[in-house]
Amino acid sequence: LAEAEIEYQDVTDPSIFVKFLVRGRRDEYILVWTTTPWTIPANLAVAVHPDLTYARVRLHKGGKREVYTMLEEKAEEISKKVQADRFEILETMKGEKLAGLQYFHPLLPMVPYQRTVNADWVHRVLTSSTVTTENTGCVHIAPGHGPEDFEIGKEYNIPPFCPVDERGIFTEDGGVYKAQSVKDSNPRIIEDLKKMRALVHEERITHRYGHCWRCKTPIIYR
Repeated sequence: LAEAEIEYQDVTDPSIFVKFLVRGRRDEYILVWTTTPWTIPANLAVAVHPDLTYARVRLHKGGKREVYTMLEEKAEEISKKVQADRFEILETMKGEKLAGLQYFHPLLPMVPYQRTVNADWVHRVLTSSTVTTENTGCVHIAPGHGPEDFEIGKEYNIPPFCPVDERGIFTEDGGVYKAQSVKDSNPRIIEDLKKMRALVHEERITHRYGHCWRCKTPIIYR
C-alpha cells in the first residue's frame, strides 16, 4: 500500500513495558515500551534521544530492588504505574552517554536468530533524534518492521530482520512463533516475556492504527 492508501482508526492494543537486561550488570535493565509485542522477536537495538536527560532509577517493590534506565522526567510516573514502593534516582546523563550500552534480547531462547546475529550495533543502545518523550524514552528498534526503524538500521549497518511473511504469519525464522499470525502471537509473546521475567507492566491502550482502505483490516510494516 502507498502511504496515501492507509486509513487510521482507533483500536485497542496491548501496552507493555519490557526490561532488557544490561550486559555485565546485575539486576540492571533498559526499560522499553511498545504497543506491538509481536515485533519484539525482531528487536535488534534500542534507541534513545541524544539530547534528552535519562536516569538510572532504582525501583523498590516487594523486597526486590532493580535499576532501570529511562527518561528522568518519567521516573515518578512509571514508578506509580508499576506500583513500586518507592524509587530513587542514582545517576542522570544525556542520552548520548548511553550509546553503545549492550543488552540481552529478552526472548533469546525463543528466537534462534537472536543468538547468531552479529553486527557492531546489534543488541546495543544507539541514538536517534526521532525518539520522543513518550513513556520511557527508550524505543525498541526492529528494522524489519517499521520505516523509522529501517532507516535507523541503515544508518548503523544493522541488517533488517523480518520473520513475518506477506500474510502476516511468522516464518521459520520466528522460532517458537512459527506459523502464528502476528495478532494471534501477542498473548503468547506477552506470556513468554512473563516467563522470562522481562515483563514489567501490562495494560491496554486505545490509539490510532493504520488500516487498508479497501478491506479495512489492520496493516503491518515489513
